[in-house]
Amino acid sequence: MNPDEKGRSYVEGARLELAHYAQSLLRENERLRALAATLETEKRQLEMNAGQAVNELERLKTKYEVVENENYQYLERYHQIEAQSANLSNLYVASYQLHSSVDREFVLNAIQEIVINLIGSEEVAIFAENGQGKFDLASCFGVEPSLLRPFSLGEGPIGQALARGEVYAENFPISAAGRITACVPLKINDTIIGAIVVFRLLSHKAALERVDHELFDLLAIHASTALYCATLHADLTASVEVAS
Repeated sequence: MNPDEKGRSYVEGARLELAHYAQSLLRENERLRALAATLETEKRQLEMNAGQAVNELERLKTKYEVVENENYQYLERYHQIEAQSANLSNLYVASYQLHSSVDREFVLNAIQEIVINLIGSEEVAIFAENGQGKFDLASCFGVEPSLLRPFSLGEGPIGQALARGEVYAENFPISAAGRITACVPLKINDTIIGAIVVFRLLSHKAALERVDHELFDLLAIHASTALYCATLHADLTASVEVAS
């Protein structure tokens, strides 16, 4: 299965699962609303005869509060699922944007836009392996380029995070460039060809959420292949121009 099919299958499966769960929440919400209405009616009837059913009235009040709390929790969860589904749909569309051009600058800008709009960070850097074991800065946004020096795998905070070969998300110091929030390795098969490094999140976002990790996983697949193809195209074009 190619990366695009794998990403599409993952997202479609996640969306179907979320849609199914969302429908279940809506049905449960309707049930709770109906129960709440019934309890409210019973409560009003008992209030008319409060002198004869004080204990029963208190029981119903307590049960009514419990039902209202459950209803609120289900609604909150439903809104969370709606937000997650929207994010996955956005990434699905963004993945096609990554593959819509073989221009390297276009691909780099597309990756930055995904991090800015979907992850919620305006401090991002993209590194690419230069063929000599070093990772050079290929593009950055919101970070001073002079603070992002080339590194080898396992060297320095970024190199150490990248050496893991998997998405790494944790705050730790990195000199004057701020703090790393996430390091996403870009791999072709088992070869690391680059990295997406996310620094500080936007002020309104306190921390990464579960859906962000899913976004990182899918972004790693599509960004890796898109950047690899764009780099090959750039090298081929340069070779043709030299030969001419």
